[in-house]
Amino acid sequence: MKLHLIILSVFVTSGLALPAETLTEFEDEFHELWSDPETEALAAKELADEEASIEQDNLDYENGKSSYSEKLNALSALPKDEFEAEKLGGLEGPIYAKGLIETPEAERTISPEDQAYLNKIYEDLDREYIPSSYDARSYGLITTPKSQGSCGSCAAFAAMSTIETCMRRAGSPLEGLDLAEQHLVDCGYNGNSMGGCNGAYIGAYQSWMGESAKDVSHEAQYPYLDRDPNLKCMGKPTWNTGAKVTSAITDYGCNEDKLKKLVYKYGAVATGIYASDSAFGNYNSGVFDTCSSTQMNHAVTVVGYGTESGKPYWLVKNSWGASWGDGGYIKIARGKGECSIGSQCALVECSKTGTASPAPQAPPPAPVPANQICDISNLYGTSSITGTYTLTTTINGKQYIASVKCTNSKCSPKVAGPSNACMYICGKIEC
Repeated sequence: MKLHLIILSVFVTSGLALPAETLTEFEDEFHELWSDPETEALAAKELADEEASIEQDNLDYENGKSSYSEKLNALSALPKDEFEAEKLGGLEGPIYAKGLIETPEAERTISPEDQAYLNKIYEDLDREYIPSSYDARSYGLITTPKSQGSCGSCAAFAAMSTIETCMRRAGSPLEGLDLAEQHLVDCGYNGNSMGGCNGAYIGAYQSWMGESAKDVSHEAQYPYLDRDPNLKCMGKPTWNTGAKVTSAITDYGCNEDKLKKLVYKYGAVATGIYASDSAFGNYNSGVFDTCSSTQMNHAVTVVGYGTESGKPYWLVKNSWGASWGDGGYIKIARGKGECSIGSQCALVECSKTGTASPAPQAPPPAPVPANQICDISNLYGTSSITGTYTLTTTINGKQYIASVKCTNSKCSPKVAGPSNACMYICGKIEC
């Protein structure tokens, strides 16, 4: 078998015990496979480093020296540069080097009318009682966390979270409320403020929805394509949600005080944060408070706030799937600009249009055509790979990362889109 089963070494110098998982166990638990021994060795080292760090951090948590705990997840063996490329994807202007594209200063414009409207929102909220804690999930306003996969589309996921909550508040039923991020990624694409898998400005997709006044597709009508978007509208059907987006608001001069008021009023507010710290990626529970930077590179949705063990926090919905973090969420320290949270805020307003149509249902999958099946048994040295996997395949120094469904090492793309399965997996007609 070509997969090198690398056992993680004991960290003698650190005094830590043997890490909980070998790379083999990690591969089995998270269904991650590597074709190249050198790449697999790098993954083993990354995993070992992460496990050592997690063990020490969790020891600090148990001893009251830290306010959050960590755990292994599917990202734990991913080198930082690959992690940033795949999982952050907020577009960036000239100020910062990577991540969420932070809107360039010259484009942070707001019309006098919009500024006056925004000012009135804050003035009205200043006169309202704002409770010390709030969780929009408790009011049935928040949809299930989803995964952006390997595409840097976090801004689209954060935007759609605000849109779904907005429509829910306007009367759309929560059951079946699963709108299509691919609709935003493809139809909003302009190569600049909305750049597909290369990220987007905070609030760009919300503004596009507000200005276009278009209906939106359901996930069943316009399935997410992950790393290979069309980047043009595909003429998919849309869904009558019983509500529509009427306006979008982006406050480039937002702060945590404003964010608290907006979250209480709207239920879900998109913002930018720094998310490249390994402790953030390995978050499990508690209040995260060790951001190493305030350079925003990831878009998320704030859906609540409160205090835990005397520590104020923001309740943040992420787009790395429901198995990441605490059910897809993280609590970030509130009141000290942690990770730059709240420095920019984006949301939408909606109005009721009538009664929602029943949520569309995805059609049954068609038989998989031959060109969508790739035999990887020779490449990976076994014919027993069955299940859903992430494959990291290295061919002539080039790396291909593919999410696939396999039966006896015959694999197809997990998400339909690539025209040839083997090209998607290994860059060749035959792997």
